[in-house]
Amino acid sequence: MFEMNQSKVWGFNPCFYAMVAEVGWYSFRQQDLVGHLGFIDSRAKSGAPIVADWAIRNGSCPEEGPPSGYACVSANSYCTSANNGPGYLCQCSKGYEGNPYIQNGCQDIDECMLRTQNTKYEELYPCRMGVCHNTPGSYLCKCKMGRRSDGTNFGCQSLRAPAELVIGKHHACTPHLKMIQIRM
Repeated sequence: MFEMNQSKVWGFNPCFYAMVAEVGWYSFRQQDLVGHLGFIDSRAKSGAPIVADWAIRNGSCPEEGPPSGYACVSANSYCTSANNGPGYLCQCSKGYEGNPYIQNGCQDIDECMLRTQNTKYEELYPCRMGVCHNTPGSYLCKCKMGRRSDGTNFGCQSLRAPAELVIGKHHACTPHLKMIQIRM
């Protein structure tokens, strides 16, 4: 956090403030140097987005059991080697999200609830013609009566073959169906 208590120098040095921000978020404008904290009041009142590229440099992923001082302390987290130099990073396991560096920081993602909140999650967590059931780290798509898995574990299909459905529907609509035989 950068405290803005240097207002006494603003009159002769308007370049006294600093921030850490995502690359491309800020582009200099001369008007940022004019007025009383104009930039802070108009463009950065709620903060600036950042992307931190970092790693724990004084260690590596353990081969057997976590060593003393190991940073991946949350259940459902794992270690990956850093790709930006020596060291390692912690990540939540698949199906979990949160902070892998604190106890209980990686929490289960409720895929079924997300599907009901936003249609974009229906594609990410499919459950076609079934009933979604959340499980720790994943979800199940259970088929209703008269349906079976479509082989993907993420959808259901009718127990009847498509031809049976056509004949069954046709027969139900026309009770006096006559069979015609064509000879050639």
